[in-house]
Amino acid sequence: MKFLELNCEIGSVSVYNEIVIAYLSTVGFSMFQENKSGLKAYILKEDFDESSFLELPIHKSTFETQFKWSIADADDQNWNAKWESSFEPVIIRDKVAIRAQHHQPVDGVDHELIITPRMSFGTGHHATTSLMVEAILDYSFADKNVLDMGSGTGILGMVASRLGAKSVDGVDIDENATENAIENLRVNGITNMNVVTGNAHTNVGNIYDFVLANINRNIILEDLSLYAEYLTVDGVLLLSGFYHSDLDKIKHEAHQQGFKYLKHSIQNDWCCARFQKI
Repeated sequence: MKFLELNCEIGSVSVYNEIVIAYLSTVGFSMFQENKSGLKAYILKEDFDESSFLELPIHKSTFETQFKWSIADADDQNWNAKWESSFEPVIIRDKVAIRAQHHQPVDGVDHELIITPRMSFGTGHHATTSLMVEAILDYSFADKNVLDMGSGTGILGMVASRLGAKSVDGVDIDENATENAIENLRVNGITNMNVVTGNAHTNVGNIYDFVLANINRNIILEDLSLYAEYLTVDGVLLLSGFYHSDLDKIKHEAHQQGFKYLKHSIQNDWCCARFQKI
């Protein structure tokens, strides 16, 4: 397989890398390597659509930070081995362990999940994923219906399943992420979670007790009205993928859509906020 390598120089790297990754994922980039100046992103050569790439908001003059890029053929590499070598187990609150198949089992945790390190978003290493898992652990999911928007590897939905959820629907805009999540469900023996490729407008046919959305600020603001439609009264909305500085904007729009703000947590300037539909 032949890959293209996109080299990105990003102003305010620690703040905007994840936003750039989110946008690149929508046009087929599925592997990312962060560095001091920004990141490198990879896509199968046959899947690259230059016009779609150039239409991304990161190329607009209104994008929040400086963005420079170049693209070229990538050197041939064993991609699975590359990502596997950099993937380390993650333990969250001594209750949930996230590891790859080649790692030894983790003792002393309530739930252990195995993730194939294909670089779909959601290995647990990023602050937003760990913040979301910590928030999930504060709730009872027994016999609840759950929607995991921007499901990535499926990790958040799988945690909800392990905590007793009745059913989980996962939705991700990236077909590669969907395939990865389905593989992870099989490896973990989870049979009550369904994952499809789509977006917040994809009608999976259920009303939910919980909506989990670890995406980014702009998508969250755009889709809050849909999350409200999908939630039952008193249902809980857990959000991350944005910075603490964006919380007031999200709280304002959530209030407009009929949500009550509950609380939030912060890690490395990333934020996870909890709301309840009223």
